[in-house]
This record gives sequence, structure tokens and C-alpha cells, in this order.
Amino acid sequence: MEIQYKPEFSDTIRIDIEKLNNIMNLVGELITLKTTTSFLLKKLSNISTELHHEYKKIFQNLEKVTTDLQNQMRTLKMIPIKELFYKYKRLIRELSKVQNKEIDFEISGGDIEVDRFILERLSDPLTHLIRNAIDHGIETVSERIKTGKPEKGLIKINAYYESGYVFIEIIDDGKGIDPTKIREIAKEKGLNIDLPDEEIIYYIFEPGFSTKGNVTEISGRGIGMDVVKNNIEALNGSVSLKTERGKGTKFVLKIPNTVSVINGILFFVGKEKYIFPFEEIKQVVKINKKKLHNFSNMLFVEYNDDLIPVYDLKSILENKKYDFEDIVQRKYEFDLMPMVVINKYGDDISILLDKFVEENEFLVKPLPDYLKHEYIFGSTILGNGEIVLIFKPSGLVL
Repeated sequence: MEIQYKPEFSDTIRIDIEKLNNIMNLVGELITLKTTTSFLLKKLSNISTELHHEYKKIFQNLEKVTTDLQNQMRTLKMIPIKELFYKYKRLIRELSKVQNKEIDFEISGGDIEVDRFILERLSDPLTHLIRNAIDHGIETVSERIKTGKPEKGLIKINAYYESGYVFIEIIDDGKGIDPTKIREIAKEKGLNIDLPDEEIIYYIFEPGFSTKGNVTEISGRGIGMDVVKNNIEALNGSVSLKTERGKGTKFVLKIPNTVSVINGILFFVGKEKYIFPFEEIKQVVKINKKKLHNFSNMLFVEYNDDLIPVYDLKSILENKKYDFEDIVQRKYEFDLMPMVVINKYGDDISILLDKFVEENEFLVKPLPDYLKHEYIFGSTILGNGEIVLIFKPSGLVL
């Protein structure tokens, strides 16, 4: 009797990450070529209407195929965030024993996917935040009983999508952050203490700022909250927090789920072009010059029935103080000033530009170490071959 044997093959294959990166780089070059084609298409409209019409159809097909290919490649590098979250179960279990504390750990949103590059760079900030929650936040069993809390503390990590971002919440039901203590330490360091409680707690992100006098095996080992903030902002993300005495603390990390391609706005300042990613922008506006005001050596503009601060990007880049009369004398089309509005810690601020060029998709190119700065996200190559810097607006003005 002849034995029939048919080998079975898996529906999946393992691919070296370097090979994926190489393919992503090639897709990136294709996007750059697409941008070049778009640039040439605009010039063609001045030469031949008929050719422009025919070429536009070809370009639209190229754009669709390029976008589909880019999206497919992007999904190949996406990893469920639970692969990182689950690693903290053991960390919390072991560190809670060292601290003589009882702590439960909950996860939600673990199926949210992010780029492997981002996931790798989230590990250290999340580890530090969890160590801090165990060391600074969650009380011992006896302390919790005295305050009427359950014997077991709770640390939760939630992940969710919103407005094109991935949000990660790290929540504990511990003692919270004491703004009075923060204010005392800030005073000793010569920092401004005339701030409301919800703002003064952000001093914990200052370099060398610590509310704990002694270094422990859990936290305070040279990696401060400033490093957490810098690591997240390096991903073009942000960190915010809320706290309540005796109730607990919630840190919220806001990050893009991929960093290779961004949607942004291209604009002029002087003769130079720059880009702001839309991820940091609340609104792109044009506001009449009559709504610009100068109070106590500060610029303000009327926006949504309110007055918000204005930062003149030209003055910032030239490293000089703004000149109100110079700004008023600048020529803007229909006297409408191009601005972007961003929100930081709940407050709106605006950045004055010279001229909007276009909204588009841009391939992010990494910068050499000597050009890296907290307000520079990367660079890109336009269709005409120009190299343009991509700025983080919040890093420029705050």
C-alpha cells in the first residue's frame, strides 16, 4: 500500500527585521519620487493642459498604489502593545514584595498595535513610571488600612486610539503627588512657585527634581522623570498627568503609532521652508492683523473669543526679541497672518509664520547626531530636491 504524504506549510513566515527595514526604506524612496512627480505635475500645467490632464490620471493611480503599499508595509512592523505590557506583571510582583506591598495589576487595550521602533523605545519610560508608582505612590498594607483603602493597591495600564494617536494611561490608586511638597522643593531650587497646583506638579519633569530624599532599589536610580519626558517627546509624543491627594495619580502618554511618515504643513519663514507635523497642531488659521495685540512686552491674538499668546517663529529662529512694529508692517495676503495653534497642558498658544505652502505627507529622514535638538523632529526631501527640517512646535516655544 502506497503511503500518501503531503507536507503542510505554515501560513506565516519569519522575516528578519533588517530586511523589513530595507523594504520600508525603499517604500520611503518611492514616496519621495511620488512627491517629485507631484512637483513636476504642477509645472506641467503651465506647459500643456492636455498633457497635464493625462498625466494627472497616471499620477492619481501612482498615488493610490504608493499609499496602499505604504500602509501594507506599515502593518508588517506593527506589534500588539500587550507584548510590552505583560512583561510588567513580573516586575510589579517582585518589586511589591521588596516594598512589602500588595499590588494588583490590570491591563486594557493590549490589542492596540504600534510600530516596533516605538514599542522598543516605550520600554524604559513605562518601566520608570511603574517603578515610581510602586515606590512613591502605592502605600503599604498598614497605611492603606488606616486611610480606609483596600489592602491591595492597584496599578492599571490602559491603551486606546484617539485622533490618530495612541494614548497610554498609567494609573495607580496610591497617595498621589503632594503639590505643597513640590512647591517647597521648587522654592529651594529658585523656580517660580506662583502657579496653580495642577501646573506646579509638572516640575517633577525638571532635571534633578525629586520628592524623595533617599535613593532606593526601586526608583531614583539616575533615571528621572525628565528622561521619561524627553524619551516620549523624542517620539513626537507628550506626557501629561493628573493627581489627587490620597486618591492616586494618572500619567498619560500620547504617541504616534508610527514615525516613518507624517502628515504635516509646509510653510515659509523668511526664505526658508519648514514643516510642522499635524500631530502637534490643534488648528491651522489665518487671523487678521487687527486682532494682534502687544501687552506688557508680550504678543497676544484674539482667538475663539479669547486672547492667547503669540510666538513669532522668525524671531525665535533668528534668536532675537520680537518687534511688534516689524510684525505689523509685514506683508500678508489680505492682511491675514498665517498661524498654527497648539495646546500644551490645557492652554492654547499660537505660532506666527510667514506663509503657508501646502499640506502633505512627508517621509521622515533621521538627522546626524550633531544636528539633533529637542525641537527638531527630523528632515525630509521635497519633490524638487530641497532638504527641509521638520520642527516640533512645542519644543520651539516651550
